[in-house]
Amino acid sequence: MSRLNVHFFQRLLRVSTNPDQPGNQGVHWAYPPDRLLNTVELITVLTYKVVIDKGNGGTPTPVLKRDTHTGGGAQPLAEYIEDLRFEAIGETALKISLTARTANPDPNYLHPQKKDRYRRLTLTSHVKLRGIRS
Repeated sequence: MSRLNVHFFQRLLRVSTNPDQPGNQGVHWAYPPDRLLNTVELITVLTYKVVIDKGNGGTPTPVLKRDTHTGGGAQPLAEYIEDLRFEAIGETALKISLTARTANPDPNYLHPQKKDRYRRLTLTSHVKLRGIRS
């Protein structure tokens, strides 16, 4: 079941990427009536979030989930991911940071900020966006 609502109003195509909210949150283009073929692009909306899975009474586990908004809800991508951040660098680049922790606590280690026994690693990458003009 698609989560996109597509409506044709005269010569205007409106796409609502979130039919659960009122109004059109998507984009719209005017298509000239004299063209026989018009290109319609697929717009994919992805949402990432970190949730705490309490499991079956076990240790709470951070889980990175992704929602493609196609009706299946947020699906798990990876366990023990505590943080995912996207930061714009100007208009043509992104800084992406991902923080993971160990599955098991280390009795010989104490994290200086969190005050727990999990070791953590943050990976950061800079990505240049293609097709973006500054």
